[in-house]
Amino acid sequence: MSVVPLSPEAGGGGHATIDALRALRRDVLPDDLFWQRYLTGVVALCRAEACLILTEDGENGWGQMPAAAPLLRGHDAAALIAAAGALVPRALSHGYAVDRLRAGDGAVGQMVLLLARLPGLARPTMLVQVVEARSQQKVNEAVVRALLVADIPGLRANPPAAEAETVPHLVQVMDIMAVTQSKDRFVAACMSVVNMVAASFGCSQASIGWVRGNAVRVRAISGLERFENRTSTVMELQAAYDEAADQDAEIQWPPPATEALISAAHHRAARLWGVDHIFTLPLRRDGQVVGILCCEWVGEAPDIDGLRALRLLASQVTPWLYLLEASDEWWGGRLLRRLDRWRHQFIKPEHVGLKSLGVMAVLLLLFLLIGRWDYRVDGTAQLSTDHMAILSAPFDGFVEAVPVRAGDQVQQGQDLLKLDTREMQARELESLADLRRQTREGEKARASGDLAEMRIAEANEQKVRTQLDRVRYYLSQATIQSPFDGVVVDGDQKRLVGAPVNKGEALMRVVQVRDIYLEIRVSERDFQEVKVGDKGELSLLTRPDEKIAFTVERVLPVAQVEPGQGNVFIMHAKFSDAARDWWRPGMSGVAKIEAGRRSILWILTHRTLDALRLSLWW
Repeated sequence: MSVVPLSPEAGGGGHATIDALRALRRDVLPDDLFWQRYLTGVVALCRAEACLILTEDGENGWGQMPAAAPLLRGHDAAALIAAAGALVPRALSHGYAVDRLRAGDGAVGQMVLLLARLPGLARPTMLVQVVEARSQQKVNEAVVRALLVADIPGLRANPPAAEAETVPHLVQVMDIMAVTQSKDRFVAACMSVVNMVAASFGCSQASIGWVRGNAVRVRAISGLERFENRTSTVMELQAAYDEAADQDAEIQWPPPATEALISAAHHRAARLWGVDHIFTLPLRRDGQVVGILCCEWVGEAPDIDGLRALRLLASQVTPWLYLLEASDEWWGGRLLRRLDRWRHQFIKPEHVGLKSLGVMAVLLLLFLLIGRWDYRVDGTAQLSTDHMAILSAPFDGFVEAVPVRAGDQVQQGQDLLKLDTREMQARELESLADLRRQTREGEKARASGDLAEMRIAEANEQKVRTQLDRVRYYLSQATIQSPFDGVVVDGDQKRLVGAPVNKGEALMRVVQVRDIYLEIRVSERDFQEVKVGDKGELSLLTRPDEKIAFTVERVLPVAQVEPGQGNVFIMHAKFSDAARDWWRPGMSGVAKIEAGRRSILWILTHRTLDALRLSLWW
């Protein structure tokens, strides 16, 4: 991919523009004149359609700097400021931000909005440009150029003595940055940097190493497409990288007379490679060393301006290389990198409230992963007893009277319900009349000596007598009595009086309040978790605040179908304490059976996992 160099013939750019911007580093000018010349130079250098300066003004937010008159060229300043406001957070974080201008923001044609942070000023300040987006390479080139001149206002406000001179190699640095920005793979970008550094700065060899764990690994060497990491040359190069990274400082070899840095690895490397000068430069991001740029020369030593240009190149190329390296890494590595970045942010004394919430969230997650709770199986429960009598209707008829109600204490032999006997009494009279008629028929046949008729009459008489006995039995059962001392638990007086009943229909239940046990219905999905001997607690609907202890003593091995619950297994349990006076068979509630200690995460997710296994057939 070709790169448009900053030559004197390049429209809107060239050495004249660079010289004018260099002069702003040292000239003492009034604010309005400085910003006028600065914006004019930026527009020419970056080929921008419009340019203005935004600054943060306390509670008023971001607005146009009064001392810097904007160069708009027909664009709406208010629309540009509003569009730039959305990009400010990203520009503060990454140093720059780019987004396509929409028609409502005053854009004409294919335009992008470019923000570059201006470091070193008293207030946060942004350089805002509108650049024509003819190609991605042109946009990348505009980003590089804007970043390279973004330090001029800060240097004017705080002029460092060591950097008072300009950088003659600015054109080469910008060319290298433009090519690097056009690469979308990390290794390709590193190869472009080292090859162009070697060509532009007269190096016999240039290389880049990148931090991986606790060491710096070689990623690109000028002139070499491939290299072996186990060769002595590469191993000595990595030793020189580590020496500079450990000291977090630039190292020159031979070292200056006033330098106190350790350079033993550089000395060994120089002897091995046969070079006369080595310069290793840390590549930093957010104050942390992420890589090393190493340059070697044979013969004449590099000049001071060349070293300054390399420093400038390192500061500008590092963010792009860092992003490419992160995007090339597999997702697990990116996750670890992000976690490491969060760790560094966490130890800083900022956002204490959010960090406290984060610590609590991590502790909660650990608690869910390694913590254990008592797992309980839920089931519907009912008090039951084997001392129970179900009283049913002895014949078809109507209920005449019900002298008791559900809940009444009754004695053995006490009348509980009386059926209407008028129809049965009528049947009794009919049977008596039939009996008398059949008796006369038999006597008449006996008197006439008709043996056959006599036998028929005797059979009919016996049939009528049987019917009469049945009717009289029903009459004797018309009044239903309690079979024992107990409590009426079922039989609504209002519902039964006057109601028609069929033979065998259950009308009442009488139970003895003794030997009460618990009958529990557990869903088949939890059946395997419960065994004989497990303990639990019961909470009855009558008194939900009272917990009653029990022990499972029998599990019926056959499932039953319950409406609304599906298949359930019935379990019988005995109570640990004596029965309460207010207990009555038929009372219902909720039982929780202790099934042992389980992982909290398993308790919270096992039902969902079981459903997924059934649906996805895991």
